[in-house]
Amino acid sequence: MCLLTVHPSTRPLYKPVSKQSCWNTILWHLKQRGRFLLCQDYDYLIEQLLCLHPSHFETANSRTSISRTPIIYEILIVEYGKDILDELSRPCLSRKETIKACVNSGRLEQKMQERMTTFKLVSEIHTDWPHKISHEIIFERLNEYLEGTLWTLPPPCAVCSRQIHETSVTSLIMDGNTSTLPHHLDMFIINDPFVIQKCIVQCNSSEFTFGCKSLDSLMLYKPAVHLLLNGDTCLDICMQCHSSLLKAVMPKFAMANDLY
Repeated sequence: MCLLTVHPSTRPLYKPVSKQSCWNTILWHLKQRGRFLLCQDYDYLIEQLLCLHPSHFETANSRTSISRTPIIYEILIVEYGKDILDELSRPCLSRKETIKACVNSGRLEQKMQERMTTFKLVSEIHTDWPHKISHEIIFERLNEYLEGTLWTLPPPCAVCSRQIHETSVTSLIMDGNTSTLPHHLDMFIINDPFVIQKCIVQCNSSEFTFGCKSLDSLMLYKPAVHLLLNGDTCLDICMQCHSSLLKAVMPKFAMANDLY
């Protein structure tokens, strides 16, 4: 409501440049208008309401179902505005209470801003966080790690009985029906009387008996000699010993080289 639209006869004196003076004038005029409406009869109030607010036609038809106070309140809202009436409904605070309310409002706003920032950060972390790995993948990787870190002994050599890491082993296949020895294996025939008497005869040992007539009585490492299902015999020989046998030279670390 603009104070300039009020008739000078009902408008009190005020200073247009002073907000406090304007506010006091509005309050005074509102108070006088409220008193005037309270003194009027019900029909007058209904007519005023219909003139200012034609949409309240149903309220005018049910005159006995509504009291005078809500009608006056509706009239004042149209004439003065809802913002002014809401402002009047607030409790009157002292200057100290007003400052305290402003400080609390600022703190509340800052706290809400911090909560919104925290919620945003948590949402971003939750979005960027890696997804949960299934138990199947975890156990699969653990088994791969276990198998990759297991320490296994390499196969032994039939000539020197050594188990050498990072050295490949050659498998020498012998025909079970042949009586000839390949790769100069005849140099491993046991001729030492002491070994024959003390290690074979007295101990009744079958250490140099392999189930193959052509290999029996050769000084070979028995765990490295395998009998195959087809009757053939397989000898596991390390690369160092195999290289010496190809040259018809006694391998350096062979058991038959006085190392048994």
